[in-house]
Amino acid sequence: MADLDSLTTDAQTIQNETLPAANTHNRIGGWLLNLLAVLQSNFETLTGSQSKANNAQAAAISTAATDATTKANNAQDAAISAAATDATTKANNAQDAAIFAAATDATTKANNAQAAAISAAADNIAVYNCNVGDGVDLIAIPDESKRYYFSLQTARDSVPAGVRKNGLKITFKNAASSWQNYQYVGPSDLSGWDIDANWIEFATTADTQYNIEAISSESSRAQTAEALLQSNINNLILIPSGMQVAASQQITLGNLVAQPIIATIQPETAIKSVLFLGDENAVTVSPDGCLTPKALGQSKIHVIPAMAANLYQTITVTVVQGMRITATGGLRLTSSGGFRLT
Repeated sequence: MADLDSLTTDAQTIQNETLPAANTHNRIGGWLLNLLAVLQSNFETLTGSQSKANNAQAAAISTAATDATTKANNAQDAAISAAATDATTKANNAQDAAIFAAATDATTKANNAQAAAISAAADNIAVYNCNVGDGVDLIAIPDESKRYYFSLQTARDSVPAGVRKNGLKITFKNAASSWQNYQYVGPSDLSGWDIDANWIEFATTADTQYNIEAISSESSRAQTAEALLQSNINNLILIPSGMQVAASQQITLGNLVAQPIIATIQPETAIKSVLFLGDENAVTVSPDGCLTPKALGQSKIHVIPAMAANLYQTITVTVVQGMRITATGGLRLTSSGGFRLT
């Protein structure tokens, strides 16, 4: 079949023909038929190319759209996962902070309560209500074993607020081991309680002085008071001073037997409340400290005394795959008491 170049050449020949009757109908008609054939061929080629281009464009658009959708989905999944991880981390951190804050606050309050109780116990046995004559209301008995004696200031400061009144008489032993007697004669609203000028010294009768000496030297009473104070102090030791933790370091996946964490608090009188906080990666931990394997790997568990958060300990537990022994033969008992696969 002719091409455009040959058709162009033939057209120029027909155009430049000089011989009469040379451009016959066959010559002109043949050239036109050849032109139509070339045009038809080119049209089919152009149509096929356009179709291929359209198909290629549609395929490219589809691929690009699919790729964009995939990337968008992946980005969305990554963002959701990152947000969830971040939220979990923040929640865990907040939970840890809250637990430690609560434990610290409880420790502080317990310490304050213990100090107040000890102080109150000491106040309650520092001064005795007495009726020994001459209208003496209170006797302040010193702890001579600790070389502590009263003065007018310390004696009146030892009088409980609810006992103070106008005209109150107190008796105390001073640093020279001499008994002194004072009476409050200040304003009735007790606004002058701490002013020495509002206290006058007075003398007691021989009988009153004898009774005072008898009370202060009564060893059984002093021993009872000291024992009571020591008992109160011992019983008020509520804050843990130490903790030992024992737990399985390795657990087999699928083990259904409870694996407890044993936390021993010292001293014996301390509050035994313990908190267990785990990361839930390989094991779960119940409120009472029992471990349950969850997946292969490791988990960290914080063991925290509720009344002394500073004593917390962290243990690591590893979950491993169980072993299964198989054999094609039998099982024999050896002479040494062991087993042998045959």
